Amino acid sequence: MLDFVNRGGIVSPQLWEMIVEKVSGLTFIDGNGEDYNDGSDAKTGSLTFIFDIYRGYWNPKGRISNVDSKNGYLRCAVYNEYKNQLDYFLIPPKNKCTVSPRTKNSRAMINFSYSRGKDTYSNELERYRVNNVEEVCKRVP
Repeated sequence: MLDFVNRGGIVSPQLWEMIVEKVSGLTFIDGNGEDYNDGSDAKTGSLTFIFDIYRGYWNPKGRISNVDSKNGYLRCAVYNEYKNQLDYFLIPPKNKCTVSPRTKNSRAMINFSYSRGKDTYSNELERYRVNNVEEVCKRVP
């Protein structure tokens, strides 16, 4: 399973929670605002292309949803459709990312874009990128 993830396999939220638990050695508690006994939470996100009709090109946009009321670090796996692989982020509780507020129809989320030429993410997300699944799971905040 971990080999599949390391090769860029798409990960469901529940599978990602199990991977983080297995690789990190943390205990899954599914508490209020946290998934693990260290206060961290597992999150998935995706990056896809949306056609910008005004500019006439495909614009890479993404989001990590349901980030409100989280207590600790966010251990994120984001599927990058352009690279056809997962990128990993370890986002601290006090981070620089702008969070879109919760509305009646959606949960709070971190929205971002992606620069294909520079291989970087916007909205301060890039500063929290880590190299691989082991690092996002085992790194002790």
